[in-house]
Amino acid sequence: MSRHSRISWMAVLLLMCNWSVSAQPATHVDVRASATIQFGGEFDPKRNPAVDLNSILQISRKSGKAIVLDVGGSWCTWCYKLDQAIREDINTRRFLNDNFLWLKVNYSPENRNEEFLSAYPRTKVFPYLIVLDKNGTHLITQDASIFENRERYDPEKLLSFFQRIRAQKYGHLEN
Repeated sequence: MSRHSRISWMAVLLLMCNWSVSAQPATHVDVRASATIQFGGEFDPKRNPAVDLNSILQISRKSGKAIVLDVGGSWCTWCYKLDQAIREDINTRRFLNDNFLWLKVNYSPENRNEEFLSAYPRTKVFPYLIVLDKNGTHLITQDASIFENRERYDPEKLLSFFQRIRAQKYGHLEN
């Protein structure tokens, strides 16, 4: 095989690899890049949650979906367990993606996002969830410990919580 033929085949392979990677669906989409925000992502101390929330609010108002602010950090073992419980349960994940926009808000020694979080009630347990209606009005702040079942989160408890919020059509809930 000539050098030119090998280079041509390598180019074709590279293009095919690039196409197959770009064709894969994303589980988390950056709020600056898309109109669909699904469950997922990472806690990033460099992100500005106020900017992200403003972007998400534009999407929320059009879609009618409520917003979940997932407060925690990469240091938080239970934050990973919450992600895992949602990721592994197709019914919970699908319900969240169909009805809510998900935004991770970092809380860590590097960046506590104090100014942003001061606008909402807080808990002493991480992770905690702040649910807003489609216009950004606070509905409920809930520490995630109520979803625990031994050393993991119970997907049925999570799903029930979010179904209750959805059933109330994002009306104001008791904390």
